Formats: sequence, structure tokens, C-alpha cells
Amino acid sequence: MAGQALGRRKFGVFELDMGQRALLKNGRRVKVQEQPFQILSALVERPGDVVTREELRQRLWPANTYVDFDNSLGIAVAKLRQALNDDASKPRYIQTLPRVGYRFIASIELENPTSDPQSPVVLPPPASQPPAQRPPGRWKWGLTSIVVVLCLALWIPFASKRWFANATVALRPSVAVMGFRNQAARRDRDWESTAFSEWLAVDMEDGERLRTIPGETVARTKSDLELPDVDAFSPSTLAKIRKNTGADYVVAGSFFDTSGPGNGKVRLDLRMQDTRLGETVLVVSRTGTSDDLPGLVKVAGLALRQKLGVGFAAQAEGAAQQAGAAASPDARLYFEGLDKLRHFDALGARDLLQQAVAANPSDALAHNALSQAWTALGYLELAKREAQKAWELSGPLPRAERLSIEAGYRASNVEWDKAIRIYGQLLSLFKDDADYGLRLARAQIEVGQPKEALLTLEKLRKLPPPVADPAAIEIVQSEAAGKLGDFERARAFAASAAAAAESRGAQILVAEARAEECRQLIQLSRVEQAAAACESAREIYARSGDRAGLASSMGYLASTRFMAGDLAAARSLYTEALDIDRDIGNEGTAMWERNGLATVLWQEGDLDGARRRYEESLRISRLIASRPDEADALENIGFLWALEGDLRQARDMLEQALARFEAMADKAGTGSVWNNLGQTLYLSGDLPGAANALDKALAADRATGQKQDTADALLWMGRVRLAQAKWDEAQRAFENSVKTAAETGNEVFVAQCRVAMAGLSLAVGRAAEAESSVRASLALFERQHRGRQELEARTLLAEALLAEGKPAEARQELDRAAAQANATQQIAARLEFAVAAGRVDAATGKAGALRASAQRLQGAIAEATQHGLVSYRLEAGLALGAVELRQDSRNAGCELEKLQREAAAHGFQAIAQQAAAVGQALGLRRPLRPPCFAY
Repeated sequence: MAGQALGRRKFGVFELDMGQRALLKNGRRVKVQEQPFQILSALVERPGDVVTREELRQRLWPANTYVDFDNSLGIAVAKLRQALNDDASKPRYIQTLPRVGYRFIASIELENPTSDPQSPVVLPPPASQPPAQRPPGRWKWGLTSIVVVLCLALWIPFASKRWFANATVALRPSVAVMGFRNQAARRDRDWESTAFSEWLAVDMEDGERLRTIPGETVARTKSDLELPDVDAFSPSTLAKIRKNTGADYVVAGSFFDTSGPGNGKVRLDLRMQDTRLGETVLVVSRTGTSDDLPGLVKVAGLALRQKLGVGFAAQAEGAAQQAGAAASPDARLYFEGLDKLRHFDALGARDLLQQAVAANPSDALAHNALSQAWTALGYLELAKREAQKAWELSGPLPRAERLSIEAGYRASNVEWDKAIRIYGQLLSLFKDDADYGLRLARAQIEVGQPKEALLTLEKLRKLPPPVADPAAIEIVQSEAAGKLGDFERARAFAASAAAAAESRGAQILVAEARAEECRQLIQLSRVEQAAAACESAREIYARSGDRAGLASSMGYLASTRFMAGDLAAARSLYTEALDIDRDIGNEGTAMWERNGLATVLWQEGDLDGARRRYEESLRISRLIASRPDEADALENIGFLWALEGDLRQARDMLEQALARFEAMADKAGTGSVWNNLGQTLYLSGDLPGAANALDKALAADRATGQKQDTADALLWMGRVRLAQAKWDEAQRAFENSVKTAAETGNEVFVAQCRVAMAGLSLAVGRAAEAESSVRASLALFERQHRGRQELEARTLLAEALLAEGKPAEARQELDRAAAQANATQQIAARLEFAVAAGRVDAATGKAGALRASAQRLQGAIAEATQHGLVSYRLEAGLALGAVELRQDSRNAGCELEKLQREAAAHGFQAIAQQAAAVGQALGLRRPLRPPCFAY
């Protein structure tokens, strides 16, 4: 090396004579001062390598020499460029790496005095060329998603990596930046730990040749494993970190910031450890100034990159030019907000990030993080606005971040086709980044493509662990299977995810999996198993400090208490969860608790109270500009109006909901509303309109794979065909309803469908078959404390028993249901009970009983007429006609004829046929009198 140091180096028309300390151009000496000469010597001694600013400081100025370093170095480099006739914007010899240093980029011929002068050694230029300049801005890396933060990905050859499976995907070395301990006693500098971690992650990712673990994943792992901020980890801890994050290397360390009001020194100590070997592979210590913290990180990061064999990135200069004043207030606000977002404090994050974007409106990453905070709080319209701003400002960012931000914006704007296309593009570009695949699958689920989502997830499973996290993949598989209505398969996925996460101590992921398992078990009506899963999730969320997760799990636990018939416990849990969500500002989840409380009130028979809760949800959904929640609230209110018998208001609300769901291209929501509209039209007597609406519901439900909604629409289609006396079509609809319901695994829902099909058996004269089917379902309803379903089943059972000639048993069933019937505000259940009771009352044939029966049925007709419930008015009229015939009423036969004609006109052929049959059965043979024809 000493010989080389005294040799001569030729580059272009220049020659640097180290021995004579001279710079020659075409053989003639060029005048150059000492400091520029020293800089040139340092650079040509290491062609292609970065010579840092700190190294130049030590070479040019002795220790304890105080100068204006930045200005002095800049002047010296400018003089050197002038001597070489070099252009900083298009360099031929010296490339500037802002805030880091410089490197020599030209080819050099080395002539060593001890070597053959005729055989010069040629040193090639570095492989990478000067990068394109990017517009200036802030150089910060933010949280692209509160669920999954982006990882840049592009494979490079690396000795420790191998192709896997069918050699279609190659894996890059991955690095997790675990954070930095603040050695100073000043808490006001704690934000620098997050800043150093983010800046270092940016530097390591730059050039797409390394994969860094998302900051949110690191935060979650530290919480799960209860890891403190330390300089190094034990081999066993490194193995756990690798298992949880997939990182090949971890970087940790500490910093000491002595800066005051003006300026000061900052020391950054880094340690890189190999998670597979459990060894420390590099220790770096660098010192910088508080006004150039990103530059300090870049110097340290360069050593890490060189150790990993990737050197200085081609994009490094452009990325560095995005660095602003690192210690500025907006930087602190951004990083403190980012830290709160990762530690379950979305409300605190929102406040800080709002200040950050106000201080620096052009910061795309701050806008993006603020969008995630608004999303976590349920303010979807505000989240969309910030996502759009982030996208519009994302031009200078690396392509993976830019594409990811755009995909997030497209999703927030319900442009699911574009979001899916972008996520697919990201996954194609960066095949070893499973996070993109998870986002793609979730977008496919949202747009109603759960089958496609399952295919995407199956491909992800082929990635080797720990790159592909089986637990994270199975949670999304559970969501997709649930959308398809395959609740048993969904439950199995969730249970498997929980076990996989538990095996490596990933507690927060365990909580997510248990909560998902709880949701699927609720769909399967396995109440106590669901409660156990929800309780497990609640305990973990409480320990981890995730209050949003805690409130959510309590809401689902409340659902299990509701299903078990413990309405007091359900109300208490919903209320407690709602208080938590209000405290943390989470209006999104609070909507779920409000709706849960509404359901409790509905079950208690307080439809007015339930509607007020839904109306509160509607008001808040409009306040936070959440279109999905607004549409849901409108549909819920419309549904309740239909239950109460106000069909005009029901249709108005449902049509508003339909317009909103259609505007959002929400097929699942559209199908649900069409189903409710079909039911409303059926009650109003418009059977063709009902059938048309239900056909649309079925088309939407089948397109989205919504099995439970499909089964419900088939159930109501069966009722429409039954009313039309299309017996075969009704049979097929009911059978398919039961079959589809059975595929969901929800035994209560299957029982409901069987009760509806029993109505067909009764209508076609198979009363014993109807009785048997209803009794089996009724036993389940009693065990599950399903009061509404129990009332419907007992009413139909009484009708079946009466048809079998068992009036006493029919009376017993009605007596058992009387209290529920008198308390219910649901007009359909009330009228069905009144009709059945009227028929049973008349069965004795006694005059008093017949009068009581007629009065009851007349009251039912009046109520049905008042509310425009044609179907129940006709049914009650049919029963009254039979009673009046038994009373030998003078007008009974005529009224039955009028009823027959009206029923036929509305398409209720079953009632028309029954009206004719009743008259014939009771001996009505005489010709109709003129007044009947006049009607």
C-alpha cells in the first residue's frame, strides 16, 4: 500500500503524482492548493468508494481545529472541480453524495514505482452511474397502512439466499431496524429513535436491493416479545425475532444527543447482528451534528450496506436530496405521530400528524400517515382526502412507496379495480414481499371476489417461512371463506392461524386470529366456543394496550351473550365497549356497538328504541362522512320500519340505501337491500315486484358468494311462489334455501329455513310433516333463547295441529306464545298470531268462541289495512270468511267470493284457491247474488 500511495494515477488528460505532490494536465503542472489536492488524493486512493465528510474532516483539519467545516469543505471541493474542469451536475470525475461525502467515478491507470512501467494497472469506474435528480422535499419514511407497512423488494444475487420451490421467486437479504436507545436524559429527543430507524430503513431499502421489515411489524414484535431498546440481542432472542419478522439481520443501537438551543454533537452507535448465526457482524459508531441527522444516518448506513455487499445505492443521491431540516418541528411531529400510530394511539397520532401536515403541506408521507390515522378512527372521507393528497405529492418517492400510496388512495375512493391492479403490479415486481399479496387478497374480498382472494393467498403460501407468515395468510383466508359463507372452513383457518401465531409468541396476531375465529363461530351459532375465543382475544388486547382491539373483541363477546339470551350482559358489554371507543375517538368501531345495542333493544321488543340507535348511527356516519356506514344505517332503519309495518318509510329508506351501495359498487350491500325490498314488496301485495327484487338479490349474493344472504333470499322467494300457488317452484326455492343455509353451518338459520318450508307442507295438506319439522326447529330455538323465531314457530305449529284436528294442543301452543305475541312490536308476527288464534278460537264451533274469533280477525284486518299489508289482510279475511260461514252470516259467501277475486287480482292464487275451497267445504253451493257481482 505504501508503494501505491507514492505511485502515479492517470485519469483522462490528468495525472496525479503522489510522490511529487503534483497534478498534471497533458504533462503540464496544474496549480492546485493544498486542501483540494488532499481531497483529490483521498478520492483517487479509493476509486469507486465513498469517502465520507467525516474522513475528509479528519484528513484536512487536525484535532481541536475549529473551522466552519461545511463552508470550508464546499470551497475546497469547488476549487478542485475548477482545476479539473468538472461539472457537479454532470460529473466526470467527482460525484457528490449529499450529506455523506464524495467518490471518484472515472477510470484510473495506476503506475507503481516498483512495477513494470509498461504494464499499468487499470482501475475501473464504479458500476453505478450518477442517479437522476429528484425534486427536493422531506426525506422521511411513513406508515403506508396501519395494517401492513410497505416493504420494497427487488432481488439481487446474495450468497446466503437460494431460489425456492419451483425457482420462480428469489429472496433478498432482509433487515429489521429494531430502534435506538436514547442515552441522554432528555425525553424531548426520544422522537429521534423513530427518526433514526425510519431514515436508516430508507437508506437500506434504497435501490431495491435489500428488504427492510416494516416499522409496524417491528413495533408489534417488540411488544409481543417484550423487547426493550438495547444495543444487542442474545442468540435466542435473535432467533425469535427472525421467526416473527423474517429478518436475516437486525440493527439496534443507541444515540447520544448533546444539542442545545443552537447546535451540538450527536453520536450514533449501531450494531448489526445475524439472526441465523446469532452473531454480531458489524459495529459502527459515527458522530455528526444535530442539524444534519439524516446525513449522520447515511454515513452509518453506508457501512451496513457495504457489509452486506450492496454498496452505495444508485438512487441514494436522489433520496438524500429529499432530506429537509431534520430537527425541524414538523419532523418531530411526524415521527412522534408515527410512533403513536404504531402503538395503538390513533387519536394522539391524528393530532400530531395534523400539525405535521400544517407545518409542511407538501409532505406526502405525513399526509399518508394522517390518512391511516383517520381510517383507524373511522373517518373514512377525511382519510380519503389525505390519501389523495399523499398520492398527488408522491412523485419524488421510490416507485414501491408511490404505487402503494396510490393503491391505498384508490381503495379509499372505492376504485377497487385500480387498487387490485396496482397491488398485483407490486406483487409482480416484488415477489418476495408477502405484504403486497395480503393487501391484494383483501382488496379482492372487498370487491366481492373471495374465490380469487383464496387463489392469491394459496400462491403466497408457497413462499418459504418466515417470509410468508402462515398465521397472517390464514387470517385473510378465514375472511375470504367467511365471505363465501363457508363458515366452518373459515373457522378452521382462524383456529390454525391462532395456533401458528401462538407457537412463536406473536400475541397480537393471536388476538386477531382469535377474534376472527369468534366471528366465524358466531356465524355457526356455537355460542360458548365463540365466547371463549372472544375472551381470549380480549385478554391479549388488554395486555398489549390495543384499546381499539379490546373494544372490538368486547363487541363480539356481547354478540355471544345476546345469542345466549343474556340481554343484560350483552347490553353491559356493548356499553363498555362503546365507552372505550368514545374515549379513544374511534367512531368506526363505535358504530358496531351502537348497532349491537339497537339489536338488544329490538330483541326486547323496543323497536322505537332500536330505531333511535340506528338513527344515531346514521347521524354520526354523515358527520364522519362514512358512506358505507351511512348506507348500513339507512338499510337498518328501513328494515325496522318494515317490521313495524310502515312500508312507505321502509321503502324510502331502503331505496336511499340501495342508491348508496350501488354508487360504491358494493354488491354485497346491494344484494342485502334488494332482499329487504323484496320482503317489503311481498308484504304490500306486489308479488311480481317482490320476485323481481329477490331475483336481483340472488344475482348479487351469488356473485359475491354470500351464502347466508342467498339462503334468506331463497326463503323469501319460496314464500312468494307459495303465495302464487306455484308449488313446485316454491318447493325448489325452500329446498335450496335449506341446503344453502346448511352450507354456512349456522344451525339456527337452517332451522328458520325449515320452518318456512313447513309452511309449504301445511299449504299443500301435509300437516303432520309440517308439525314434525316445526317441532324440531322449535326445540333449537328454545335452547338458544331465540324469542322471535320461537314465536313464529309456535304460531305455525298451532296452525299445523289445528289442521290435524288437534285444537286443544293448538291452543296450548298459542297460550305459550301469547306473552311474546302481546309484547312484540313486529307487526307480521303479531298478525300471524292473531290469524292463528282466530282459527283456533273458532274450532270449537261455539257461538261465544265464534264471536271472539270474528272480533280478533276483524281487528287484524283493520290493522293490516291501516299499514297496507295486503298479504296479511287477505289471510285474515280468509279466516274471517270461514268463521262467518260457520256463524251462518248472510253475507259470508259473498265476502269470500270478493276475497277470492281480490286475491287472484294481486296474484295470491293460494289464498284465492283456499277461499274457494272453504266455501265448498262448508256447503256453499247457491249462485251468487247480484250485490256480489257489483262489488
